[in-house]
Amino acid sequence: SEVRFDFCAGLYRAPSTLLVKDSVGDYRLTIGNGLFSSVRRAKGSLVGWMNGELVDAEMYERRCSSGRGGYGIAVKDGLILDCYEEYLRDRRPMSYINSSRGAVLTHPTGGIVPSRSNCEYVLHGYAVSVRTTRVVLPSSELLACYGPSYTDYV
Repeated sequence: SEVRFDFCAGLYRAPSTLLVKDSVGDYRLTIGNGLFSSVRRAKGSLVGWMNGELVDAEMYERRCSSGRGGYGIAVKDGLILDCYEEYLRDRRPMSYINSSRGAVLTHPTGGIVPSRSNCEYVLHGYAVSVRTTRVVLPSSELLACYGPSYTDYV
């Protein structure tokens, strides 16, 4: 099944050009859904904004160790944008961007090829946007590198 985002309550209005549906690649990690673009996007295009609560590293670690965390982005001044509650509450579309690590896509000839990121997280002080790093074709899954800490984690 697929979910089309026409509006997310709160500060961010998600474009209706984003679709959440089953991830199509063969992944080494179990992931489930992914975020897909239904339109062509130019390199450097804004996909959307991450939403969450700014917390310090100690609070973030406490949340993670209690099983309610693990979806954060380090911003500035040692703070972390904790997106976990936003993800659970509103199912914000940006939270469906999967890691490009371990992802492989099925090639039209039947073989599989390693995928690569087509998005990146961009820091704007305490805010985080998601932008494309190359042209994204319609029906493409949006993938981003989660960084070296994530690579060490999984």
